[in-house]
Amino acid sequence: MSYGQVSPEGQAAPTCFRHPQTISFVSCNRCGRPVCPQCQVSAPVGVQCVECVAQANKRLPQQKTQFGGRLRAGAPIVTYTFIGLNVLVYVLQWVIPGLTNQLVLAPALAAYEPWRLIPAPLPTPRVRCCIWR
Repeated sequence: MSYGQVSPEGQAAPTCFRHPQTISFVSCNRCGRPVCPQCQVSAPVGVQCVECVAQANKRLPQQKTQFGGRLRAGAPIVTYTFIGLNVLVYVLQWVIPGLTNQLVLAPALAAYEPWRLIPAPLPTPRVRCCIWR
């Protein structure tokens, strides 16, 4: 392929496969089709067309989390929900005094989960033993 030279009569100038009205002398490194500047995607060597890049992205392995779940992009909805609930309860504590006192012990749960009635042990104070001579 020659750049900057006029093509001989009778030979049509190459056009982009997605934009047939645009003449393009640059071709895709993968499929070899001519691509216009709107359809070019920079590659490590040369350019590729949009369709070849889309096919290559489909073949990439899907990223997974540490526990094997699907990696998501976007806002962490569950985390934001818990933050919102915490802020709501905090505001309700100021508006309605004693609101959370009723939530500390649920007698209905005590029948099925009696360990909830046992308080956590208090930390024992550290006593230092010093011998004075």
